[in-house]
Amino acid sequence: TPEWEPASPFDIYPDPSARSIEDCEYVIHRSMMSAVQLRKLRKKAGFYAEAIDEVLKNSDGTYTPQWWEDQINLANGKDNNYSYKGRYEILVRYGWVSGKDLREQGRDIPDGQLEEQAMMIVWTCGHKVISIRPSKLHADRIPVYIVPYQVKSLSLWGVGIPEMMFDTQDGINACERAKYDNMALASAPQLIVD
Repeated sequence: TPEWEPASPFDIYPDPSARSIEDCEYVIHRSMMSAVQLRKLRKKAGFYAEAIDEVLKNSDGTYTPQWWEDQINLANGKDNNYSYKGRYEILVRYGWVSGKDLREQGRDIPDGQLEEQAMMIVWTCGHKVISIRPSKLHADRIPVYIVPYQVKSLSLWGVGIPEMMFDTQDGINACERAKYDNMALASAPQLIVD
């Protein structure tokens, strides 16, 4: 059955040359997992248990927070002293993969299909590939939906609420400044020079 989950735009890395999701050759989703969650993946079909074991054996966590994560935590009033020990960075790549690349990863690909492209989902943790499997949801497009608040041509992300509110907020700020300036003028001593 298809599964879906919302993702932060800060954790989505689309093909930088694309202007729409249809133009993307790939989209990468960055997430964090605990060692317990990684061990659960060992039992799921399509995951390489040996690669997951090697990641868990050779590291106590590969997750390194990005600079903006601390900024978001501060803005949301969260503690920045969080320990990332035992947390692993997972990169999931949704995109086109050639038969040649799949053969290099140990897949049995016939010679006639080496130049063909297939929509694949590739999971990595550190420098290890922990899963390569075809997209069951879509075979002809990337199974990622980006839903902007307002669609903008030639922009993958569209227009968000902050950008839409920019002119309106400037107008409100100017009115407030004028109100304070008028109150200051009205409450100060008045001098008349004759």
